[in-house]
Amino acid sequence: MARGRPVSIVFYAINGRGLGHLTRLLAIARAARTLLEAADVPADLEIVTTSEASFIADDFPVYKLPSKTAVARAGAARDRYVQRAKLIVSNLVAAQSPDLLVLDTVPYGAFQEFSFLRSYARATAYIYRHLDARSAASDLVQRHLELFDRILIPDDETRAEGYPVPRGARRRVAFTGPVTAYDAADAWDRARVRAYFGVEDGRRLVYVAAGGGGDGRDALEALVRAVAGDERNVVLAGYGPLHRGGCVYAKNVIPLLEGNVSRIFGGVDAAVSAAGFNSYEELLAARVPTLFFAQDKGLDRQDLRIERGLAASLHGVIPERADPELVRGRLDDLLEGELGARVREALSARPAPDGALRAAVELLGVCAGLEGSSLDRGVLHELAALRRDAPRGLPVAFGRAARAYRSFRALAGSAAEVAVSREAHAASWWSGAPRGKEALRHGAALAELRERSQLDEAGWRALSTAFARGPERGYEAKLERLLEVAAGLEGDLAPMVSGSDGAELRARLLAALGQHDGDDGRGAHDEAAEGGPAN
Repeated sequence: MARGRPVSIVFYAINGRGLGHLTRLLAIARAARTLLEAADVPADLEIVTTSEASFIADDFPVYKLPSKTAVARAGAARDRYVQRAKLIVSNLVAAQSPDLLVLDTVPYGAFQEFSFLRSYARATAYIYRHLDARSAASDLVQRHLELFDRILIPDDETRAEGYPVPRGARRRVAFTGPVTAYDAADAWDRARVRAYFGVEDGRRLVYVAAGGGGDGRDALEALVRAVAGDERNVVLAGYGPLHRGGCVYAKNVIPLLEGNVSRIFGGVDAAVSAAGFNSYEELLAARVPTLFFAQDKGLDRQDLRIERGLAASLHGVIPERADPELVRGRLDDLLEGELGARVREALSARPAPDGALRAAVELLGVCAGLEGSSLDRGVLHELAALRRDAPRGLPVAFGRAARAYRSFRALAGSAAEVAVSREAHAASWWSGAPRGKEALRHGAALAELRERSQLDEAGWRALSTAFARGPERGYEAKLERLLEVAAGLEGDLAPMVSGSDGAELRARLLAALGQHDGDDGRGAHDEAAEGGPAN
């Protein structure tokens, strides 16, 4: 059970009616929750949004306000709406009084209320998505940037010139790399995707989209028909959860109206998509060869995004209103020609993005520094490294695996061993050197053993302690010995564990396998290292 004071964060995701801000903050919130669960610290994370697709965040408490688009469509008075919305947001944040308030893209707040809201939160942070140069350098934006305790830029530091920051706020800036909803650990593989959509062998599966906010409907329909005009292609038409109205239906067209579409990207052969921030970064993160086109979206300069990507050979490009023959010709080149070869090579060399995780670590680091926080920075950085290094196909949830590993380490390792291990993992977070896969495999095996054994808390503690105090040198050797013995025993462990502990229990289990180790395993270290087995 999670212990201590909850970490409280309010994510303020104000969109016109689309998905961009909400998708980005949702990815960060999920990463933060995963780390808090693994640290055994309570999470109190809430979202305030105007997105008409607020249901995609149904795994969090969400406070939904009408979007400005919906208000305009209903013919309501804008000034009256702004006044009421400002009051609602202010009351929500004041009632929560969070450790941290997080804004995205609009630093002054959707209703220019941030300077007022910030007094209700212990700390504030801003996700500084790329804006057009004029907006970013404006006095309004620059003045508000100075008010934040942390400024996170979801981009590479080499492009810092595109994110002007006042001199006094520069030390509070961190570049996280692109933040995306795509998570390789949870993504479907190619076989699963093709089976899910019933795609026959030899057919080319192509994802086509024009933005998740219900934009570009005419452009999307034209592109879907253009790609579907080649019968070798099966088209996944990404209408998105905000689409209203009809869809294109054909024998080789499958309309997609669901959220979390990035999970299927690992199974598509190519994509044709608008270059909105989230779509662009998710497709690149999944290493999908893509033809991008630019929409005119005001603050979001899709044309500049495409220009940078073309220079690095990360994708191809088509005009927004392209002739169907041109679309099919470029797509053939992407799938089978020289363009595709260049793009696949560039994508394979591109480091896997971990921007959502890095952003979550930065935000939780702010929370860890607040008086009375239950979160320790050293533990946070260790868990971040383990999460980054998590192998695909981990048989249990990351949090369970991490807690099981750290709990046994606390029992079996000396205080010095525990400190060295924790510091080494934390250091690998900063260095980027992977070292966490074996620890998580061990933790997952322990978690599976506990579930399979059906031992209660006392029984599991007795079993763990019996091997944690064994004669093997090092906690990893002791852990492996426990797993080896448990794997060799048939039937229910509970009767064997009941009524004994320590050396007697170890001897009983070894005897059941016809083994002994010639050492009663007593005299091990103080089990309270790192706060005891609950850590």
